[in-house]
Parts: sequence; C-alpha cells; structure tokens
Amino acid sequence: MIAPTFRPKDAPTRLDLPVTDLTALTIAEARDGLTARRFTATELTEAYLSAMEAARELNAYVVETPEKALTMAAASDTKIAAGEARPLEGIPLGIKDLFATEGVHTQAASHILDASSRLTNPP
Repeated sequence: MIAPTFRPKDAPTRLDLPVTDLTALTIAEARDGLTARRFTATELTEAYLSAMEAARELNAYVVETPEKALTMAAASDTKIAAGEARPLEGIPLGIKDLFATEGVHTQAASHILDASSRLTNPP
C-alpha cells in the first residue's frame, strides 16, 4: 500500500509555476486555472486544437470541428467572467463519433449512416 503524500498548505502547486503547455494539465488543474483566470477557455481550446493538428497523421478524430470548439470556448469565457460557470465549463472535450451531435454528421466510423440526416441534426 502506498501512503498518500501531504504537502503544506502554502506549498506551490503546478499552477503556481509558469504554464507553457496547457495540454499537460490535468482536468482539475485546467479547471482551477480557468477559475483563477490564469488562462482562458479559448486559450486552452487553441492549445488542444494545435496539439490535434500536430498529431493529425494519427487519425485520432474522424471529424474535427475547430470553429465550433472556439465558439463554445468563447461562450465559456463569458460564463466564467460572469461567475456563471458550471464545474467543467471551458474544458475541451472530444466527443466519440457514436453520439449524435447537432450540426455534425455522425457516422460511427461507417458509411452505413451516410444518408441519415437525423444523425446530423438530432431532435
């Protein structure tokens, strides 16, 4: 069994250090950084979009929606600034291609759904 480590309340956390790669943060660290306004949801999203672009040859995403991501990040920045943020507000999230997403054609990595407009614009 590994004993938990404890640190003094005034000990620096990773967020107290200069943040050079926002994609290296844990979700909790990213959330705390957004709450403390050390960076914006738009900056965080741009960092992930850059990482996706750099790794595009891996074909990790069937469809990329960077414009939608940046629009949603800007809306999150507005909510965070107004104190109306939900717990994961502004955290970028990749959606698996099995879930119908408004305005995005869902194909479940198959052409069998190509003709289904219901999966592009769910009710």
